[in-house]
Amino acid sequence: MKNLALMTSAALMLAASPLLAQDSGAPGATAAPAKQAAPPTGDLLTTAAAAGEFKTLARAIDAAGMTEQLKGGQFVTLFAPTDAAFAALPPGTVETLLKPENQAQLKQLLSNHLVPGYATSAFLAQQSNSVMETVGGGQVAINTADGKVTVSGAHVVTADVRATNGLIHGIDKVLLPADRQASSSAAPTGAF
Repeated sequence: MKNLALMTSAALMLAASPLLAQDSGAPGATAAPAKQAAPPTGDLLTTAAAAGEFKTLARAIDAAGMTEQLKGGQFVTLFAPTDAAFAALPPGTVETLLKPENQAQLKQLLSNHLVPGYATSAFLAQQSNSVMETVGGGQVAINTADGKVTVSGAHVVTADVRATNGLIHGIDKVLLPADRQASSSAAPTGAF
C-alpha cells in the first residue's frame, strides 16, 4: 500500500513539474503546449451566459421568446452583441425593446444576428465583401481589413466561442435594421 501511495505521489509530481517550471521561469522550463479549443459544453444560450459579457443579450433572448430556439433547434452562428454594445444604444432603447408589447420587434432584431450554419472566423475572413442571409430574413455584410472581421460594421471582438448547437462571435454593436443604423445616434430617448 505504501508503494502505491509513493508511486501516485511521484506520478503527480512528475505531471506537475513542467507546470511548476513554467510558472517559475526556471532555466530549462518547457514551453506551454498549444491551447486546444475546448469542446463545447452547452447550447448557444448557456454558452453565451457563461461567457459573462452577454447578460443583456440573454435577457433580450428571453424577452423575445427565443430561449428554446437557441437551446436546441438548428445549427446557427450567433453574432452576439456584448453588454457594452447594448449600453451604447440610445438611452431607454433596451428597456423599450424588453417590454412585452415589443416582443415581435425584438425577436426580429435578434433573428438578424443569426446566420444558418457554422461560420468560423477563418470562414468569415474568406468572405470579405460578401453578404450572408440571416435567420430573420435580413442580410449582414461581411468585411475583412487587416485581418479583422466586421459584420455590418460591427467588429468581432470575441471569436469562435463553440456551443453544442452553433458558434458565437461577440460583436461591439447591435445590428440595427439598415434604416435605423444611420439614425441611431439621433434617435429620441426610449425610441427604437
